[in-house]
Amino acid sequence: MAFLRIRPWLVTCLLIVTSTTTLRAQRYLPFVDLNYFSTDSQFFAAADVDSYGGGPSTSSGWFATFDRMYMYVSRPNAEESNTQGDMTWGNRIDLGYMTEEKHGWLISTQNITGPNAMERIRQERNNRFMDEASPGNEAVDPPQDNNNRESGARDYFLEDSLNLAQLSNFEINKTFLLKPLHNGAIVEPFYGFRYMRFADFDRHDDYTRYDEDGAVVPILPIGPPPAIQPADAAFEEFISSQATFENNLVGGQIGFRYSQHRSRWLLSGEVRAFAFTNLQNLHLTDLRIVTEVDVGTDNDPTSEQQQIIHTYMSGSEFVFGGEIRAEAAYEVTRDISLRFGMEFLDLAQGIGRGRNAEQNDEDVQLFGLTVGFTVNR
Repeated sequence: MAFLRIRPWLVTCLLIVTSTTTLRAQRYLPFVDLNYFSTDSQFFAAADVDSYGGGPSTSSGWFATFDRMYMYVSRPNAEESNTQGDMTWGNRIDLGYMTEEKHGWLISTQNITGPNAMERIRQERNNRFMDEASPGNEAVDPPQDNNNRESGARDYFLEDSLNLAQLSNFEINKTFLLKPLHNGAIVEPFYGFRYMRFADFDRHDDYTRYDEDGAVVPILPIGPPPAIQPADAAFEEFISSQATFENNLVGGQIGFRYSQHRSRWLLSGEVRAFAFTNLQNLHLTDLRIVTEVDVGTDNDPTSEQQQIIHTYMSGSEFVFGGEIRAEAAYEVTRDISLRFGMEFLDLAQGIGRGRNAEQNDEDVQLFGLTVGFTVNR
């Protein structure tokens, strides 16, 4: 049959097709050369120092810095001591990359946790535990009813804020490396986006005692009877007024960095000018606690009323200002340097502080010392 004569040819064709080796070209193309971001990993190589006082040429590739900051922060205008300031700690991290074509990127973050300046006093409450004092009584631990875990007694801690604040910052900049000047100095102009959050906290506590008729009872005796005595107190009132004023600053900045090598030392300075839109949020919390109990007894309160009122407000302001940095870095190895310096940050207007929404156009100044290290900078 014809089918039987064709079948050997079909088998031969199938064997040829299935035994053929398949060749394919590589389709994956990397975005950049894999060696573009390579490093020789010789971070602890000896520093390249010119015998005649000059320094090494500007480096390219990745670089990073870390600084510990000790900063002075000005107080709100509402405080009587507004001409003073308080010290606090913070951190600053820079991460960037410079290409062989003399341009790159710089990312910088800051976080300042403080200051936390306040006046704080311990106020003994009306219904404190009182035991007869006699040699035959055994010691009581805790000596009072442990209403307050911090003191182990029935107390309020009254706080009056002076300067409570926090600052965080994020920025990303496009940087450029200009040709060296005649004295070997390097200028790096940059521009970019910057976000800053400055939060101000305000707190004022008050404590008052009253008798059954609502008359104020002094904490300490003001005279012999018939003057009102501390034992006449039947009610106590604790009032805490708290506020959180958030300033969310969004905008841009321009600036430049100037640096020059002197043997193992790298002297540098940075100048920034910025403008922001400040999106403000004010949160007010008013707490009031009224407790009824006889003085000098260990009984539980007859009654206690607690009232909390939350108020929210928002607004916006225009903020401008500037920043100045100056550092001196000592080259320990080729890539690692230890440095110290100073920083001054000025938010010239448009900052909300305190608890008054109408006073949302204050200025804030921060300045202090920095110490840290650099890698390939």
